[in-house]
Amino acid sequence: MEDISFDELALFVRLSKFRSLTEASSKLNIPLATLSRKLKNLEHRLNTRLVERNSHQFVLTKSGKST
Repeated sequence: MEDISFDELALFVRLSKFRSLTEASSKLNIPLATLSRKLKNLEHRLNTRLVERNSHQFVLTKSGKST
C-alpha cells in the first residue's frame, strides 16, 4: 500500500459526511469529476472500495467505515 496523504484522508472524511457525490461536490465546492477521480484514486491506492455508489447516493463500505 502506498502512503496516503493527510489531504486525501481529510477529503475522504469530509466526503463521508454527505449522502451523495453531487451533494459533496456542491457543498465542498469541488467539481464532481475531480471529487469522483480523487475517490477512485484513493480506493485504488488502498486496494479496496470505500463506498458503494448508485445513481442517487453512496454508502460507506466496511472498509470505508474503518478508514
